[in-house]
Amino acid sequence: MASHITSSEFWPITISKTWLTPSQFETSMLQKPLLTLFLSFFHLIKMPDVVHVALIKLIFSAFCTFGLYIFIKFVFKRTGHNPRDTLSINIVAGLFVLSSPTFIAYFFSIRSDQVACVLFSLFLLFCEDKRPRAALAALALIPLFGIKEILFLIPGAIYYLLSFKISFSRKELIYLMGVAITALVWVVALNIPFLYYLFEAYEATNYLSRFSSFYYKHEMYLLLTSVIASGYLLWTRQKEHFKDAGLGLMFLFLLLVFPQSYFFYMSSLLPFIYLPLFIVLLKAPFSQYAKIGMIAVQVTFVLYGKVTLESKFFDSVFDQYGNIVKASKFVEKHRLTYMDGMGILPQQKFYSCFVSPYDEQAKFNCLNPRKAPDVVIITNRLAGLGPPIFEAVEKNYTQIFPNLWVLNSSLNSDILNEKDLSPRGLPLPILIF
Repeated sequence: MASHITSSEFWPITISKTWLTPSQFETSMLQKPLLTLFLSFFHLIKMPDVVHVALIKLIFSAFCTFGLYIFIKFVFKRTGHNPRDTLSINIVAGLFVLSSPTFIAYFFSIRSDQVACVLFSLFLLFCEDKRPRAALAALALIPLFGIKEILFLIPGAIYYLLSFKISFSRKELIYLMGVAITALVWVVALNIPFLYYLFEAYEATNYLSRFSSFYYKHEMYLLLTSVIASGYLLWTRQKEHFKDAGLGLMFLFLLLVFPQSYFFYMSSLLPFIYLPLFIVLLKAPFSQYAKIGMIAVQVTFVLYGKVTLESKFFDSVFDQYGNIVKASKFVEKHRLTYMDGMGILPQQKFYSCFVSPYDEQAKFNCLNPRKAPDVVIITNRLAGLGPPIFEAVEKNYTQIFPNLWVLNSSLNSDILNEKDLSPRGLPLPILIF
């Protein structure tokens, strides 16, 4: 709950309000229809911006924690342990979180990736409980929360068929393929404008460079160990766990196939990539000391990396909250519109502009607004537009607070009297948003 909120989390919180104003509907929400529709309900309640953001952060933190619990409960059932032993489930979950810096830093977030992970955990639990309809419903909901998460359907469909040993007649297969092709056509049709962005991202990303990143280095031990665990389950012919080993390898492939594979996406796949490792640790005939030793090696590796690389696993959200309170009070008091490239004030009137690194149309919209917003807050996203945005702001705006500029034509004596360029203990928005 207290961790830093990223721009890609702020944006759906704020842009979701356009569900309530069809004339201003933002088509990008069709990429995450159920997620943004859920977030839109919070705009029906009048509350301070900081309360709005903190409340959603609380809900998603709790939801993701529930998902982690469900996943470990599924693992316990798969390995013959007591699924009602809550204390043991919490201990295993705690050890996993301590062992995976990527998971603890990025999983408990306001993202469709994380919703997909929770739903897929429910899907696995329903499969284990032999509830085919509930499992199918959980799986079908995943792409409705985020179109990219349609990737979960590939390993999910295979796991479902293996779990319930379903055989289809030729007629049923034809109907099933027809439904799948129809759904795929609609998905592509609704998201054609965003396919170009995906291709741009592929072209601009150096595939191999991501493996030098801090989080990949710290997960490498677990990734390699999990692959070995998959091989062990297959080599020793533990047929009851073939589908678990296959699931882990399929999710590892989904992680590697995307050149970006940002850490939110990575954290949503890690539990399933590590499923074979969980099974081996909890079920294989190793001594308890060997199992504890494996975990100790990873935790030591993580701590060593933290010390030597002076890296942070946790960034506090409270500096962000401080800036939100300050900016929100000012914008609301003077009834101003604002632009910041990401939407940190969900309750205020904003210019719909999200700066995407490879989306030239989005950049153009931010640099050439249809109507100049009254306030520009220079965040990291907006600063990514480079010199043009700074030149436009310096030419047409006056700085009232650090990194908060007001349009010259919107200035009045009350606003000028509030001018204060001293940081007052708060870091600059450009540094923390």
